[in-house]
Amino acid sequence: MAKGIQNLPVLDRFHMSYVKLDNACWEWKAKHQRYGNIRVDGKITRAHRFSYSFFKGEIPKEINVCHKCDNPYCVNPDHLFLGTQKDNHDDMVAKGRRASFVGEKNGNSKLNEKDVKEIVISNDSYRKLAKQYGVTHMTIYQIKKRRSWYGIHS
Repeated sequence: MAKGIQNLPVLDRFHMSYVKLDNACWEWKAKHQRYGNIRVDGKITRAHRFSYSFFKGEIPKEINVCHKCDNPYCVNPDHLFLGTQKDNHDDMVAKGRRASFVGEKNGNSKLNEKDVKEIVISNDSYRKLAKQYGVTHMTIYQIKKRRSWYGIHS
């Protein structure tokens, strides 16, 4: 950012930092890794989170600001919605953006659908199941908490 711009009010800096695209996205120009950032009250915050909170309201703790448009650099508040990590994941799946190499299709997978179903219903300890299936106890934990192998139910 040019010298002196950081002294402007945050809303002015915000409006100077995106371009309006034909698809109605407000695309953040200063891209940092996966999302744009803006300094607010001396702290760096994600630009899309700032946009949502400024234009739409408070963001509850542990809640994501998701993109209807699937453009991670978009800061148009009309393209943003609140959701849990699961909501964000379900949105990704519904839009067909999920990687196709999941579950048994992933060549690195040590488990199959039958194994996962057995793990889900088992009352054995995570460590015992991990040893039985040749995976880490964290893998078992992720399966039991439905953070991996989505859609597999007992």
